[in-house]
Amino acid sequence: MSITVIVPVYNKVSAVEKCLQSIVNQKYTNYEVIIVNDGSTDGSETVIEKFLNDNRFHIVNEKNSGVSHARNVGIKMAKKEHIVFIDADDYVDSNYFTELLNGMEKNNDQMTIISGFKMGGKSYTPPQQNLMKKDLINSYANLSVFLNLPIGKLYSTNIIHKYKILFDESIKYGEDLEFNLRYFSRSIIFQTVNYSAYHVVETDGGLSRSRVPMMLEYQRKVIITAQNTFGRNYDTLSGTQQIVIKASKTVLNHDLKFGMGCKIFSSHIEELSQLLITMDHSHVKWDNFRSIQDNIVWILIEKKMWVLLLIIFKIKSISAKL
Repeated sequence: MSITVIVPVYNKVSAVEKCLQSIVNQKYTNYEVIIVNDGSTDGSETVIEKFLNDNRFHIVNEKNSGVSHARNVGIKMAKKEHIVFIDADDYVDSNYFTELLNGMEKNNDQMTIISGFKMGGKSYTPPQQNLMKKDLINSYANLSVFLNLPIGKLYSTNIIHKYKILFDESIKYGEDLEFNLRYFSRSIIFQTVNYSAYHVVETDGGLSRSRVPMMLEYQRKVIITAQNTFGRNYDTLSGTQQIVIKASKTVLNHDLKFGMGCKIFSSHIEELSQLLITMDHSHVKWDNFRSIQDNIVWILIEKKMWVLLLIIFKIKSISAKL
């Protein structure tokens, strides 16, 4: 078994050396590293060049086009059996590749490994289990922190290349989940492993802290992908609902956080309602949601009761600050 490691880099001169050195330090050595320099202007390229004397490391210099484009460049170049994504801010323990591969059944390119990560002094680790596709999706409410991201995973290169699965470069928030949903729809079996050897380094100015002007459009794409890939199958309908309500709440929380106003809030309810009522969810058990609040929010969006929703989200926002 072998791994292609894809590292997108944009102006990470203070972090990229630690990231790449953590890859050099891996106990498992059958890998290639594709570093996509996404138009860095801070000297990151000079740091990267220090690693090019190792013939496993390759650099591709691109004009700045965003992290999704950078990852896509790496995907198209990948030659090994599996793909691992590592962000230039982050780093991994020396046993990271070994532990990922330990969960892999030999010669099974229909399997995907999902592990945990460490962030902010906390360890986020999924329970160890072997899951079929429907079980993975229907567990979204409990596994979303792992399923939303491309990190901490061992992907099948064959699946990605065969079905031409690339990141949607038009999405600037939620693109990782949208990519994963299309990938998950093609993978057969999933192994979650209860270790966390990937370290997420939090930085200031991330998208979660910034206003995203097209948040509704981005989440609409996530919702439509969820509906198209899993929402038409009765076996995964409840999981699809979990994804859709999470995306809807992301839009409404964003509206409230950045003071978008009642007019925009109500118009977004109107548009989300149209997405929700297209789903045939009449046979889904409502207790599959994470909480009763999610059940209520779903019903209120469907009925376009934006005033009640505004009150609920404001109360939730105030409670979170107390």
